[in-house]
Amino acid sequence: MTTTTTPTLMSSSEVRANADELAEAFEHEFASQAKMRDAAPLREIIASRQERSTATERLTASVIRARAGGVSWRLIGLALGCTGEAARQKYGKLTTTT
Repeated sequence: MTTTTTPTLMSSSEVRANADELAEAFEHEFASQAKMRDAAPLREIIASRQERSTATERLTASVIRARAGGVSWRLIGLALGCTGEAARQKYGKLTTTT
């Protein structure tokens, strides 16, 4: 049985720092390779990673605000598309109200 792991999400600043490094590596190491004529797919990957990081931060902040406002884990879970228990397990440690 093959197991897969989910990559650890980085903060927006980490993504931006990594994106700059990737762009520099592309320019210096890969641009001269004949096979790599179009960098658009790599730029799309970098942009998507940045968007995902921003969305994750926004979602986490929304869950924290909801809990601070007294919203139940059950309703938060429904909004997230999971059970209240799954939502609590994922975000519970980030909130002051469990």
